[in-house]
Amino acid sequence: WEYSTNSLARIARGQLGSDFINIVDRQRALKALGYYNGGADGKWGEQTRESVRVFQRELGFDETGALSPLETVVLICQAAESKGDPDAQNLLGVMYAAGLGVVQNTDLALEWLNAAARRGSADAYYNLAIIYATGTILSSYR
Repeated sequence: WEYSTNSLARIARGQLGSDFINIVDRQRALKALGYYNGGADGKWGEQTRESVRVFQRELGFDETGALSPLETVVLICQAAESKGDPDAQNLLGVMYAAGLGVVQNTDLALEWLNAAARRGSADAYYNLAIIYATGTILSSYR
């Protein structure tokens, strides 16, 4: 995956698109990777913070208990790639479609959304429909 300063800034706290990857999304990705055992309740509680610290420790990041934009992208990418988590795959597809946290790439957006759809993600089917209906596919190499 490829990111830029601008793409990371778009998901930084206080920026447009920053709440696009919400706490529930992060908890689901942490759970898919085996770091989090709680429910995806959308609360940044101690269990979530401790799960983030373990994730950060294993990847060599500073153990702050809060995810930076880069760490958030790494988290979502790992859940999508290594665990095949359909929620993370759908989210990564949308991130690629919009250039949020990663460099905008319609082809990669389609790949990740199709992967999530094959795993039964209704959200991915919806997002694919939006991409095709809006003509976004025209910017693709396909």
